[in-house]
Amino acid sequence: MHKTEQRTLIINELQKSHEHITAEELYSTLKTKLPQISLGTIYRNLNNLHAFGYVNKLTHGKNKAYFEWSQNSTALHITCPKCGKINHTASNEINNLLETIQTLAQKEGCESIRFEMVKVCDSCRQKHEAEVEAAKQREEARQAKILKWTGPTVICN
Repeated sequence: MHKTEQRTLIINELQKSHEHITAEELYSTLKTKLPQISLGTIYRNLNNLHAFGYVNKLTHGKNKAYFEWSQNSTALHITCPKCGKINHTASNEINNLLETIQTLAQKEGCESIRFEMVKVCDSCRQKHEAEVEAAKQREEARQAKILKWTGPTVICN
């Protein structure tokens, strides 16, 4: 793989980023630095870097791919099913277990293994809890109005 200006900028941006980034997000960042760069160039370079093992590619859903500079091939990713945000685990026990599994898999001839946990992120969980609390308060207010209403009693014979 030869060095190009576009590839160098992509690599530098991925190494600076501490989050998982989409090709579109990378494109909007790099467009200011290199106006002639195209989204297709970003995708080709990311896929080539992934094929050579420099970049991790994580897919979410059917059409969403996130990229990160390949720092730790045994990192466990935690994906939020609500918003798609991807984080790494901070558990040494899990990372040690993954390294052991990776070592055993390589002895068996596996090129790589990917594990992913799915968990609602704190932001989405808090948003959901706030929505539930707001709905609960609206229902309590509605019930209070019903109980306060003291209209005339109608008796039908």
